[in-house]
This record gives sequence, structure tokens and C-alpha cells, in this order.
Amino acid sequence: MIRSARLIGAAIVAALSTALVQLQMADGSIAAAPEPSAVIAYRAPVVRPVADLLAIQGIRLRSGRLLSARTHRVLRPTAFPPRVKWAGQPVSLADEVPEGAALSVVQGRDQVERLVRRRVQSHADTHAGLYLPGAPGIVELRVGAVSGEVVSRRVIRPSKHGPLRIPGSVLLTFDDGPDPTWTPQVLNLLRQRHVHAVFCVIGREARRHPDLVRRIVREGHVLCDHTESHDEHLATEPLAVARGQIAAGAQAVWVATGQRPTWFRAPGGAWSPMVERLAREQGMTPLKWTVDPRDWQRPAARVIVARVLEAARPGSIVLMHDGGGDRRTSAAALRSLLVLLPRMGLRFAEPTPG
Repeated sequence: MIRSARLIGAAIVAALSTALVQLQMADGSIAAAPEPSAVIAYRAPVVRPVADLLAIQGIRLRSGRLLSARTHRVLRPTAFPPRVKWAGQPVSLADEVPEGAALSVVQGRDQVERLVRRRVQSHADTHAGLYLPGAPGIVELRVGAVSGEVVSRRVIRPSKHGPLRIPGSVLLTFDDGPDPTWTPQVLNLLRQRHVHAVFCVIGREARRHPDLVRRIVREGHVLCDHTESHDEHLATEPLAVARGQIAAGAQAVWVATGQRPTWFRAPGGAWSPMVERLAREQGMTPLKWTVDPRDWQRPAARVIVARVLEAARPGSIVLMHDGGGDRRTSAAALRSLLVLLPRMGLRFAEPTPG
């Protein structure tokens, strides 16, 4: 019978061996006791939040952005969040895992919005009211599903403008003003003949002479945005630069008159699909010309007159200048044209604001 038992030793062999427990019997003999089921040395693991472990390893999580279809501007900055996993399971930044745990991180990636197709009506350009509206067309657009940005357009049925609003009419347009010397002379000549025109003003000049811009509107003429600084390289400018030039020119008109222009003309005829698209995005219709007497080269007045009379036809849009330098020959030519064009059976169109 065991009268006493005293534990005299215990050896813990880590991981690869089991413990051997020895008991001293009453008679002094030593007997091996049965092995316990398991004797394992254990130390409580250190746990940390996932966020701390990522910071220790210098890992910064990054969300993917949703970008617009054409300009790639950011629509949603955190549209596609990063993912963190431990042992194949998703974990949040607040979850605690053992220190040294192997975490897998998948950063968010930028993605462009999907495209959708839309069919819309299109209307032919009336050239500042020179023509009456005609039959609408149908255009298929591919646009960003979120932003609505137009990526491409395909004409399904072309639009057609109507007949001339005033039969046999031509439209007079003047660029590069307002100029304190020449714009008043042009306005005086037009007023004497009860003729109205379109004035394509440069933003910086409109800011210098807002009184002239207001006079143009007050006397029944129509304003047109001609960019901020007469950028003749508009078609090859970076997108942001071209957009800024167009927007600043329109803003100058608004500051002077409280009205936003509905027409836009590219300086030097620097048109491109990008320029036309930017103008339309800002609520303006491109206004081109069909008769250019090159009065900006300052030829003699008779030369300017001859070039206009030779090229003018019903529906013509005549380009002339009231700014950008010495325009005395342009003003002199205008005086003659206001008399000679009607003698050819042509009339002057009444421009519309949009």
C-alpha cells in the first residue's frame, strides 16, 4: 500500500519528447508512473490588431478609384477598397491576429466606369441664326454610365438645317475685340445701316473694356467666346489648357454682361474634335466662317472689299476684325460692304443668341 507519495521530479521535453514522471515508493524503490496524456510548455501568444501589423511592416492600404470614361477624372475616390486576409479568410483592420501572422494584402485598383449606349436627337447648326431649324437627326452615343461623358458618337440619321431665316442673307462676324479705337467705329457703321453682327471677343480684352462689351449687347449684337488670350494653338494644347482657355473667355463675357455666350470661335480656325467638344460641353456652339478676306493681314480696303464680294453667297458667314491691331482698312472696307452687298441682292442676317 502506498502510504506516501512525493513528486520528486518532472522533466519537460519540448515538442519532440514526452514528460517522464518518476515516483518514489514507500519501500524506497523507484517506479515509473504512467505517462500523462500531454505535458506541453505553453506561453500565451502576443496578438495585435491587423492595422498595427501592417504599420510595422510599412504597408499602406490603397483604395482603387472609379475614373470617368474619357477624361479619367475621379468620380469615386474609394470605390474599390483593399482586401486583407489571414489564413485565407478576410479580416478587418480592427481584428486581432497573432504577432508574426502571415497576412495577404490585395490593394484596390483604379477602374474606368463602364460605357453605355444612348440614342439622342441631333440638330443641325443654324450658324448663329442664319438658318432656320430643320429636320432633327439621330446620333448614337457611347457615354460613361456614371459621368455621362461622351466617348464616341455615330450618326444614325443626319440632321438638316432649314432654309435661310432671311432669304439671300449673309452673316457678318468680327473677331479679336473689343478694341477701344476700332470697335466703336465698327459699331457706329453698323448702327447707321441698322445691321447686326456677331462679335467674337477675347477674354482679356473684354476684361479691359467691359463697357464696350456691354455696348455690343445693348445695340442688339450677339457675343461669341474667342478664348481668353487668342490661343491659335488651341487644337494641339493639352486638354486642361484648352478647356481653361475656352472657360476663361466665356467667364469674361459673363462678368461684363451677366450673360454667358452661346457661340464659340477658335482663334485662327484652330478647330479639332477636342475643341468642338469642349465648346459644346460648356454650352456653346462652334461658329465657323465661309468667307475670309484676310483683313487681318491689313491689305488695302479695296482688296478686302473685292475678296468679300467675290466669295459672298446667300448663307455666307463673313469673317472680319475689329481688334488685334490697326483695323482702319477693315473699318473702311466695312463702310463699303454695307452698301455694296445689298446691291448684289444680298441681305444681312439677324444673329440669334443661341
